[in-house]
Amino acid sequence: MSIQRRIEKAEKAMGIQAKPVVIPALIISNSYEEGTSPHFPEPVEEWLTLRETVEKSDGQPLPGVLYPDPFAEFEARHGLEPGTLTQHPMCGKVPFAELLTTATEGERICRTD
Repeated sequence: MSIQRRIEKAEKAMGIQAKPVVIPALIISNSYEEGTSPHFPEPVEEWLTLRETVEKSDGQPLPGVLYPDPFAEFEARHGLEPGTLTQHPMCGKVPFAELLTTATEGERICRTD
């Protein structure tokens, strides 16, 4: 019996034959020292940047591996130019308030730290 036939037989026995298989994306978060990255109270699955990534990968044959980036999320939510924080050499190394002040050079933005 071929592997395909075995799979079909197993699916039929489990009652899932002909149902679409949905494999969720893997979410891998980096850890940062306390106070060095922006904090968001909601689960990472609700982040703007993560939703955009999932939407872009929709229809792909395999699920993606997603790396939520709190700095990119902060840029997206506050209208900062992409890379303002994420590409700054102090990113993740100093207190977030210091990074924000240094990277934005005094631009008026909503501070949430």
